[in-house]
Amino acid sequence: MVGFYHETLKNSPEALRYLESRGLTHPEIVDRFKLGFANRKLGLTLPDKNRKAGADLRGRLQRLGILRAESGHEHMNGSVVFPIFSLDGEVLGMYGRKITPGLREGTPCICICPARTAACGTRKRSRHRRRSSCASRSSMR
Repeated sequence: MVGFYHETLKNSPEALRYLESRGLTHPEIVDRFKLGFANRKLGLTLPDKNRKAGADLRGRLQRLGILRAESGHEHMNGSVVFPIFSLDGEVLGMYGRKITPGLREGTPCICICPARTAACGTRKRSRHRRRSSCASRSSMR
């Protein structure tokens, strides 16, 4: 997941502009920290859900919190994704910050991939999935 989101960010002017607006302008930051972007492209790259391989993979991603169970959409859609690494370089989780303008009142601005999941590189699940909300987007700028 980290690699997919990382490649997506490098091809997303919207996400790169957001990073620049936040002062993250050094050319090595994106690559060194494997920053990424979730923009609904993941679902287009997965096998169709009416095929066994697609249903299995999508089901696994839903159980892990990457895709929403109700709709199948990416949980972090519209978010710049910041992987969380251990000192050994193992991916422990992912933090997403919504950058999409015009979110509905109460929409969470911050999403967290369940820490220590198979989708993030390890096996143990956490009960924490989302934090905060966008009631006051200006306070987060």
